[in-house]
Amino acid sequence: HKEGGTLEEKAQRLLRLAEKESRFKKSAENLRGVLASEGYLNILSSDNQLDINKIYDLLVPDLVEKWGDKGLSLLRSTTTTTGSTEDADKEGTGTGSMRLFKVNTKPLLIYSQALCDETLECGTIDDGDVFMVSEVRRTTNKTLLHEPQVTLYLRLTDTRGWVIIPEKDMSERVTEIQLTLDAKTEENIKEIFSKKGLSIQERGMQLLEVTGQRYMGKGAQEILSDGGKILNDKNTREKFLSELKDASLKLLTSYLASHRIEPMEGKTEDGCWEYNVWGINLKGFQIRFEDVHVELDEKTMELKVSARNLSCDIHKIHWKAKQLSFPYISGKGTANAVATDAKVEFTVKL
Repeated sequence: HKEGGTLEEKAQRLLRLAEKESRFKKSAENLRGVLASEGYLNILSSDNQLDINKIYDLLVPDLVEKWGDKGLSLLRSTTTTTGSTEDADKEGTGTGSMRLFKVNTKPLLIYSQALCDETLECGTIDDGDVFMVSEVRRTTNKTLLHEPQVTLYLRLTDTRGWVIIPEKDMSERVTEIQLTLDAKTEENIKEIFSKKGLSIQERGMQLLEVTGQRYMGKGAQEILSDGGKILNDKNTREKFLSELKDASLKLLTSYLASHRIEPMEGKTEDGCWEYNVWGINLKGFQIRFEDVHVELDEKTMELKVSARNLSCDIHKIHWKAKQLSFPYISGKGTANAVATDAKVEFTVKL
């Protein structure tokens, strides 16, 4: 689109740029041969201008199928559910595929370790929330007087910890969401990648239509319309930001509750004492809705979330200390602490 320069100069410049990218080198060489033999006519539009879509079709046909294969491979790894809780039948072992669950009833507790111990509680997953699991383990507790009790341990993919549910309560407490890559969807995606003569935009819209209908129940136009409304309609944007504020509050509360401070050790400045401090957790953080602020920067397309005036009561911090010189005093115990006026900020780039 730059003014000046002959069409041949523009095409040569384009080829030089393409050849700098190793993945385009073969395609660029092929294109150079086509252009040389046909006098550059293959990349001209009807009004004798350089047609980017024609260049795209000539430059990357050998890459399109590779992109398609990579995309399908990614979809398979993130959506195909292999196995069920019954597959995790060996004690202490379990399935390792990604699986998605939705909470049906009262909130689920999150434990920092695969142990049902109230001292390890580090957060909750609320009723109606969806969570992803990377591993399911099961154990059987056998007693002489009662039927064996089977317990399932679900490891959260976001590293917050474990959800522990008795197997007999599984269907009541959670519903597994099946996100399988079915044969029809896979065939449709392959067909889109194999089509000739599609522009980048047309190919993208068709892919969005297929995957949107399959996994979101929405077509491409509806998905894009939702995004457009957020950007262009003030009321829709305010509603979106309010919902985002709610989600951010849940995220921060859950993250802080599950965030563990690493044990600390060291010596006093005078070198006379050695100390260790551990067991610090932030479960007691209090975040008020009015202290959470969400801002959408339309120029950079960034969502900036901040929470201010945070406070936290930290209970049962473990400590021990010993004197490194005479009279070699030592001690240990627990302590409580209070944090005030803390601030957390994060940015999401859209």
